[in-house]
Amino acid sequence: MKGYLKILLCLMAFLFVSSCANLDSERLKVPSGIGPFKIAKVDLGDIHTAPYLLNSIMSKTSRILDQYGILYDPQKHQKYPTLELIIYAIYPAFARHENMSSYDFLETKVTVKDQDGKIIKEGTVSTVNAFRETLADFTENQHAKEILRFLISK
Repeated sequence: MKGYLKILLCLMAFLFVSSCANLDSERLKVPSGIGPFKIAKVDLGDIHTAPYLLNSIMSKTSRILDQYGILYDPQKHQKYPTLELIIYAIYPAFARHENMSSYDFLETKVTVKDQDGKIIKEGTVSTVNAFRETLADFTENQHAKEILRFLISK
């Protein structure tokens, strides 16, 4: 009986993890006239946010904008709006100094400006990290996709 229970638990864990991996696999439709975007500034919102998140969010956001064909390329584009991202990680009180990828939420203030510096769009994107450091990379990928959703929304 114990053997069957272990197999059942392993099967349930496998199905749960595989369903999380496919949670947001749909392809978003980018309306015409959106972008290209140049990431001009990425900064940490406070001293508690892990420094590695600067590179992580910037590279993942760049990658997803490139996948959707709306990342600025100096050889192709003359005009482009710029993105400013200010990243905050919200930690539980007990984990703040233990593991920097153990955050509960990622929050990014996104500011889109035209080439004259006028703000076109501004808002905050939030993503929950339910499994803390176990799925932090997945959460950061999801966060980049949420930034994309914000950029293509009306």
